[in-house]
Amino acid sequence: MERRILKRICGFANAQGDTLIIGKDDNGIVVGVKLLEELPNKITAILGIIADVNLHETEQGDIIEIVIEPQPNPVITKANIIIVVAAPNRNSKVLHWINSYCRNMVERETAYPFQMSLLPI
Repeated sequence: MERRILKRICGFANAQGDTLIIGKDDNGIVVGVKLLEELPNKITAILGIIADVNLHETEQGDIIEIVIEPQPNPVITKANIIIVVAAPNRNSKVLHWINSYCRNMVERETAYPFQMSLLPI
């Protein structure tokens, strides 16, 4: 579960930012979540960013809210993967960076040091 959460955080950070809610189903009903105490540290260690992680306790169960700010530079995971959200007009900055970076790699005849993954929303 943490891996999926980190992929979404990376995708949102590479887009326009967003708020990720964990512990609610697709209909907004609270289903609860186990406390992920290490999540803030993992976000920083694996993605190199700081996200605002808040725990909200309700009668139905706990909810985790993660506020992800858009980042000035592309966020690349420790596994050298750039994750972008598959949504129009949300990735223009990171896609421009990738395009420029890839052009430079082709001109230098160098292999790409990362792979790109699209995250459906």
